[in-house]
Amino acid sequence: MRDIKASIGDEGGSVDCGGGGAGETGGATSPNNGAERRRESREAMASMLRDATIRAVMSTIAHDVNQPLAAVVTNANAGLRWLNRPEPDVDEVQTLLARIVKDGHRAGDLIAGIRAKFSEEHTEPRAVSPCEVVADVVALLGDELESRRVAVRNEMPAGLPPVLAERARLALAFFNVMLNAIEAMESVTDRDRVLTISSKRGDADELLFAIEDSGTGIDPDSMDGLFEAFVTTKAHRAGMGLPISRKIIEGCGGRIWASARDPYGSAFFVTLPVAAASDN
Repeated sequence: MRDIKASIGDEGGSVDCGGGGAGETGGATSPNNGAERRRESREAMASMLRDATIRAVMSTIAHDVNQPLAAVVTNANAGLRWLNRPEPDVDEVQTLLARIVKDGHRAGDLIAGIRAKFSEEHTEPRAVSPCEVVADVVALLGDELESRRVAVRNEMPAGLPPVLAERARLALAFFNVMLNAIEAMESVTDRDRVLTISSKRGDADELLFAIEDSGTGIDPDSMDGLFEAFVTTKAHRAGMGLPISRKIIEGCGGRIWASARDPYGSAFFVTLPVAAASDN
């Protein structure tokens, strides 16, 4: 996988909070160079998303297949115990049941190997600026925002404390949520398409982020399964973006949930733990 960190900013980069529109990430660059960097960044993010999707798919398959395999092993062992009682002892059946047990364990080992092969490589979490990550992702989505005529309202205040996370993975989580919001406004024609990003201090140890859109909203029947794998309202999507975001956010010790906005649109909320001074 390409190193995406260069595409979403260095750890020590400087990006202001608040007021930044799409593409306003600071620093002077020519239009051609800027467009090329955005294209490369989108390709890197897409590659990272594909890899994360493969891992999530394999993990889901492994989890689902392991359950019936475990039942096969349990039932086969129970059959062996019954056959070992004073009742008629059919050697051939006992042998077959023993093979079922053996094959069940073998299949479980194979699945465990698949899961290990596609397990994610993690870098150490460190203190990162949420303002910088959000600004980088907004810039990365600049062409999408422009082509879909979506305005960005960045209401994140200056001076937010850093959060403890892996920068590239946190950027992917916000990327998925923001792209979902942008796509939710695609059919809107009777009002402005606005993506609003805000944040505030929650309790003493966490930040609360809100990503809101003026789109068509969320079907109440889909709300419960919104963050489940393969659940999607888009015909051309596999429904993996939001589950991946949830996995990343929860891996950072945070939470993510969604709700409908009044009178229209949807809002996604994310909490992330504030980094301790020793994490800087």
